[in-house]
Amino acid sequence: MSLVAKLFGPLEVGCADGRHLGPRDFGGVKPKQVLEILLTERGRPVSKDRMADLLWGESLPRNVSATLETYVSVLRNRLEPGTRKDQSIVVTEPGAYRLDADRAEVDLDKFDELLARAATLGMPGGRATLEEALRLVRGEVLADEPYAEWAFAIRDRYRDRFLQALLDAGEAALCQGDTTVALARADGALATDVLCERAYRLSMLASYALGRQEDALRAFERCRKILLDELGVDPLEDTERLLAAIERHDDLASLLPKRTGTLAGGRAGAAAAARTASPMIGRAAQLDQVHELVAASLGGSASLTLIEGETGIGKTRLVEELVARLPGTPVGTVRCYELERELPYVPIVGVLRAALELTGAEGHDALDLSALAAELAPAGADQGVRIQALEALASVLERCPAAVLVLDDLHWADMHTIAALGYLVRRCRQAPVAIIGAFRLEEVGLEHPLRRLEPTAHVHLEALGADDVAALGVPGLFDRTGGHPLFIARFLEARADTVETLPENLQASALERCRAAGEYGFTVLSSAASFVGPFEVEALAALLDEEPIAVSEEVDRLCHRRILAAAGDSYGFRYDVVRSALLDSLSPARRKLLTGRAAALQSETDVIELSNHAARRRRRAHA
Repeated sequence: MSLVAKLFGPLEVGCADGRHLGPRDFGGVKPKQVLEILLTERGRPVSKDRMADLLWGESLPRNVSATLETYVSVLRNRLEPGTRKDQSIVVTEPGAYRLDADRAEVDLDKFDELLARAATLGMPGGRATLEEALRLVRGEVLADEPYAEWAFAIRDRYRDRFLQALLDAGEAALCQGDTTVALARADGALATDVLCERAYRLSMLASYALGRQEDALRAFERCRKILLDELGVDPLEDTERLLAAIERHDDLASLLPKRTGTLAGGRAGAAAAARTASPMIGRAAQLDQVHELVAASLGGSASLTLIEGETGIGKTRLVEELVARLPGTPVGTVRCYELERELPYVPIVGVLRAALELTGAEGHDALDLSALAAELAPAGADQGVRIQALEALASVLERCPAAVLVLDDLHWADMHTIAALGYLVRRCRQAPVAIIGAFRLEEVGLEHPLRRLEPTAHVHLEALGADDVAALGVPGLFDRTGGHPLFIARFLEARADTVETLPENLQASALERCRAAGEYGFTVLSSAASFVGPFEVEALAALLDEEPIAVSEEVDRLCHRRILAAAGDSYGFRYDVVRSALLDSLSPARRKLLTGRAAALQSETDVIELSNHAARRRRRAHA
């Protein structure tokens, strides 16, 4: 390795010649930031325009290109003194820079690898692997760049992963009797996120195991106060039940976290657990349709299949089941990210590279972004450059051995990638490649580029039917979940005795979905949850003390996001568990106030007049 970089904590780099560089050893703040940006991109090219935007925002220097060249030259000299430019680990490409990822080892990648490995192991191996991952964390990612906006997203992402690793390691320690370590991990988790209820429960259990019942009760009181002060909500029922069990002096063994053969640290383990807990039902026709099309494509007839549906409806699961039917077939998979929407062609180049590496095809290393991504050309590149990039992609696709290319969360892809999908399938009709794109219905409006694609097949996933859910043998499950696969899976994972009480993971999923609608949307939904049964927009507007037309527009948007649904002239929640989760998240006082007012409004004979009266009152208040 030419370079070993540590991004947890302040930047630290080990060079090939044995030197160790700290934050002040890169020739200035800007050269250091150039390196940090390239490291976080993991070998992906960063256009000069984007680099300039990240470094300076709107306060650009007079000659951006020359200034960047100077910083890169200084950086190269600090990393590899005396090395020729064409041999440097910092690679110049047309209009862009990238780091030669094959010559760099980054602690974030090692951390991710250890978490993924821990997810496949039982104890004690999984716990030891988690502890190894935690030892890599020297502090916040890029701790010496606290105000750089480009560092916010990756810092938040690894803060969340670190938090989950702490909790998994703490629960594993508790199950193995290492209560002191478990308590330390709980304290670390709370230092990372003071609102994390799972960390409070771990602290309560560890204290109880150590014979410190008073400390366990104090941990609960701290949890209750902070949640009430910060969010205006009470602790979840799981936390309340744990408190009651501790007060009853229940046996510790009955309170320990339930664990299967693997730890819960990574996507692989979580996906495997979900498949075990929730067998795929009600999708046989869609699975057969996609399988037949893919099988035909692998014989030499390129295809594009789009799978659409709301969040958690089973798009990714359908693809997983499809892959299980294709043993030995190379499947390249990428996930698109919202933060990368301005990076042309990156998702499709990434999925091609992943597939070619799996096939072992010669020359896959030649799949170079410099030849493919139009973003590497100067800003405003002409149409000819775009066509050259598309033709380069087509050339790779035509030579590609039989493979399946999967692009998940395609709604976040850039418009060039989306346009390229349709072009490539038409241009490379005889290529033995099946392309599958999955996207969230609520993120794709009528003007979204995905609406203009003409796929070979279009698979729309809706909630499961009552008969499908009944096959699971859980009374009331369909009425409670509306047949939504994610909500069903959450109940099954929790092995709940009844569907009346929401499992913690289900409540978290439902609330996350509501918060994704934005601050105003969440406020509207919280108020709407106080109505029993269908409600009218005028009643909701009166409850919110808002203009009916504004509330109506927001309700329509929430219907598009598949949270609410129209029922004639009224509206209601598409899934009962979402309404329940919202109500449970409210403090008792606020819940009582809202439900009381909602009941009065629903019994009001002239809701419209009441709403108009509220509007007149607001106008007088602002007069």
